[in-house]
Amino acid sequence: MSEQPTPELAGIQISSDPERDHEKSGDEEDEVRAVEEEMRQYRNWMDARDSLFRRADQRGISEARIARLMGHSRNTVRKSLGIG
Repeated sequence: MSEQPTPELAGIQISSDPERDHEKSGDEEDEVRAVEEEMRQYRNWMDARDSLFRRADQRGISEARIARLMGHSRNTVRKSLGIG
């Protein structure tokens, strides 16, 4: 069977061989691992942020003030506190 050219759509290569789509080079795998690690770090940051929201709320700081000081919307603070 002769290999058919890979079609292009708006400059994006579309593979005609789904089996090869799952193969990644070492560089691509490293990039995937780097992105996954960044996502883990973000998750830890979010957990710490939410904890700080709760501590501030427990000490009587208003939602509006928490939001303003931390650069988030009041809705974000409310959701984190389980209010909204």
